[in-house]
This record gives sequence, structure tokens and C-alpha cells, in this order.
Amino acid sequence: MGSTHRTYVGAIHIHSDQSDGCGSLHEIVGAARQSGVDFVLLTDHGTRGYGVRGEEGWHDGVLVLCGEEISAPDGHALAFETREDVGVQANLSSALAEVHRQVGVVVATHQQNERCSVPPTPLDDADMIEAWSFVDEFLTRTSARTLPLDVARAEKMIIGPSRTVLRKWDRQLEKRRMPMVGGLNVHQRKQPLFDWKVLFPYAYAFQTIATCVQTPELPSVALRARDMIWSALREGRSFAVNRSLGPESKFQFYFAPKRGRKRQMGEDAPYDPEGRFHIKLPLFAEVVLRCNGQPFSWTTAQDMTFPCAGPGAYRVEVYLDRRLWILSNAIRLLADDEHFMHPTVSDVT
Repeated sequence: MGSTHRTYVGAIHIHSDQSDGCGSLHEIVGAARQSGVDFVLLTDHGTRGYGVRGEEGWHDGVLVLCGEEISAPDGHALAFETREDVGVQANLSSALAEVHRQVGVVVATHQQNERCSVPPTPLDDADMIEAWSFVDEFLTRTSARTLPLDVARAEKMIIGPSRTVLRKWDRQLEKRRMPMVGGLNVHQRKQPLFDWKVLFPYAYAFQTIATCVQTPELPSVALRARDMIWSALREGRSFAVNRSLGPESKFQFYFAPKRGRKRQMGEDAPYDPEGRFHIKLPLFAEVVLRCNGQPFSWTTAQDMTFPCAGPGAYRVEVYLDRRLWILSNAIRLLADDEHFMHPTVSDVT
């Protein structure tokens, strides 16, 4: 990443008082400032909410962006960069078609929540995937018996996406670019049986799963800053991080061919057998470099360099205390015919 680039911390998939959340824009911005979050992406059900009201932009140093969570009878998805509300649609297929008609971006959501009454978005119909989600992971791991205890230690239950979710993403990466984001699905509201407690206040949730984008310094002009964040998310110049485990600063993952420019997360590059992958971390951790989903190299270090095994989609998983800390977007190395070679994603972990 060039010296002119910075890492910006983002909180994605937030519900406000414009749908079924309980927080105002003022509360959300205050929680973001308190938590060191640079931008927030609101995704209210069936509406761009504060975006419709013209509230997108800088608020006390926090960039507010507004998407929408599509809530069709047969599925949900997040929509970014639409010009108008998608609103209520007859089914998920028609809703996603409307997003694409507006040249928007469809993000497959609820991939982790195995108990969700609504099925996850089919990946073939999406442009991106929310592969990691704080509340969805919590709901999958908790039970009625352990719920009171689990609520008190929710951040300890964040382990990372299941191999099933990651395999689904890896299969897509073998065919095409598919950027990943980490989200929250947070509402800051009271729940039945817990009317004495607000579950997962924004300030608490913002210290868990974040999506960090790497981009040149954001300008004070809100429209330009918004476009830069959208571009970084859409292109996959980002990574997901569990902030409760460790800092997000200084993470880098790039491919340096023998000749030519470095390739960053989210990019495709010609396969170069003499090229090298570089990974840099804020501190020592366990690092797995995967090629088409298969572990290619596994080590403990802070600054490391790896050769490449051949054409394929390469991504990084970083662990602390056997829990996922950082999940990178992929760098895809293409063969001359633009088709990947083995190894392929295995159904056996």
C-alpha cells in the first residue's frame, strides 16, 4: 500500500431509528467517535433512511453512508450505492434486479446465522458477501440456556466465520472477483425477556467486527469522500477485523511481481512464478495464507514473505488465541487463459 494511503475503520450493517433500530443519527455518530470508527454504513430495512433525508456526509469527523437492507419474503440482502429506495418488492429476485437497475451493489448477508428464519442471499446473485457478522455469529453460537451468560461476554464468542461460509466464498473467488465485508447487524434495542437491558449498544458493537478500507486520505468534501469509500469497498481494498482481539492498524497484504507494480487486496494480476506475497501485521500472530481455500502456508510472525503456488485466489487469515483476528480480501493471480488451476476448494476442512 502506498505511503499516501491510510486505513479507515468502518462499521457496516447498522439499523437506526429509521427502521427497527433504536438509535438516532446523533447517537450512532457519538458511539463511532467514542469507538474510533471513521465511517458508518447505515442499512435500515426497506429504506436508505437518513440518506433520504439528506444526512449523508461528515458528522463530527465521522463519515455517514446510507445503504439499505432489502427485506423480501424469501430473503434479505444489503444494497449499496442505489439512488432511490428499493423498498418492498414481491420477492428477492425482483429486489436484486432493481438494485442492479440502479447500478447499485448487492451484498449477500446473513451467511453466518444458521438460525435465521430467512435464508441467506444466494451468492450467484450478489456482487459482494458479508462473510463475518457480529450479531449473526452470536445468535448462531448462543442457546436459550446460556443466553444470559453469553450476552455478558458476547465479544468472547467471536471466533470467525464457519468453514462452510468461507468455502462458499472461495468457490466464488475461483470464478470471479467477489469482495468481502465484515458487518454488525446491530440494532441497539431491548429484546423480549431482556427488557431490562439494551442488547449490544452501538459503542459496544463498534469494538467488535469492523471493515477497514485502505484508500488515500479522505477529503473534507463529503461527496468525494463518500465515493472513495464506496470505491474501496466495491473493489475489495479492505479487510475485516475483530477489534476486540487486537488493533487494525498497519495490516498489509500485497503481491509484488518481479516486474511491474504491486497488487493490493481486491485486485487481479497475471501469475508470476517469481512474484512474492507480503504480509505485515501490527504484532506477532498466527498467519494462514490460503490459495483457493486451501492452506498454502501457515506460520507465526509479524512481517513475512511467501512465494506463490500457482494461479489462484489468495487470501489471508490471521489468528490470535485461536480466534480469527483479521480476514483479508483476495488477490487473484490469473493464468494466461484466465482460468484457475488446482488446488481447488475441498469439502473437507
